[in-house]
Amino acid sequence: MATTLQHLSTDEKSILDKINQLAHQVDPLSIKIQHFDTTNLYDELLRWKTETYHIIDQVYEQKRIHLQTIIEEHKSKQEKIISDTKDVLLQLQVKGHATREELEQLEQTLHNLQKTIDKFIIIKTRPIDTNDSVIIELNDDSKSPNLTQSRPTQEFTFSHLNEESFKSDGLRSYAKYRNLGIAKATNGMVMAHVMRFIPPFRPEVVSKLHYHEVDFQMIYVLKGWIKSKFEGQGTITMLTGSCWIQPPCIKHAVVGYSDDCELLEIVLPADFKTIMLE
Repeated sequence: MATTLQHLSTDEKSILDKINQLAHQVDPLSIKIQHFDTTNLYDELLRWKTETYHIIDQVYEQKRIHLQTIIEEHKSKQEKIISDTKDVLLQLQVKGHATREELEQLEQTLHNLQKTIDKFIIIKTRPIDTNDSVIIELNDDSKSPNLTQSRPTQEFTFSHLNEESFKSDGLRSYAKYRNLGIAKATNGMVMAHVMRFIPPFRPEVVSKLHYHEVDFQMIYVLKGWIKSKFEGQGTITMLTGSCWIQPPCIKHAVVGYSDDCELLEIVLPADFKTIMLE
């Protein structure tokens, strides 16, 4: 009996010591939470703000240059039309008469000029949803962030080589396309196809300056070679095995390709616009 009581006394002392140890840990935690340093958190939020402003500035400058180019090209084109119209009118004034067809054509030309000059450029903007680009939440280790939440669902897909799959239904009339099925499998997130260029190279058809409104564009040369002129980069010949990315809206034109040229192209998103400048 005495031994049992002694054991109980020892256990009680051990428990009391444990309680005292835990009690000593509470006060430092209380002090720590009261003096919690939030500087790093606010610095991180400020860094996101600065980077976002920087991206907006980059987009603005890119669009400003694009707008300036369109304005200059439009003015040059309209000035040429006006000059030609003046020449025609001067000839008619010297001749002293004109046919009905000539008068109707001049009236239509002047009408189109007036309509175009009044409103020849439209700028469309949409609000930027920046609220979803920064998330503030408790660091709960019991849950894992869902990194694919905002991305389209994807399906397994594959594509075997088949000569019949090359179709003349793509963006470029001088190439045949093999759709790899990626756009459908990714619900429009990514497009991938093989381009097989049609010989011979015809500069009057192919070499048109243009750009693509994309988020990402990568090209890999499977066969042959292709020569392109890129804004700010000059003319570059890409050979078999060459790979490059084209930043969004970079102006470029194909200036040559081999008879056996084939490319793999990957673009985000699958649906994008191509703006022809010539």
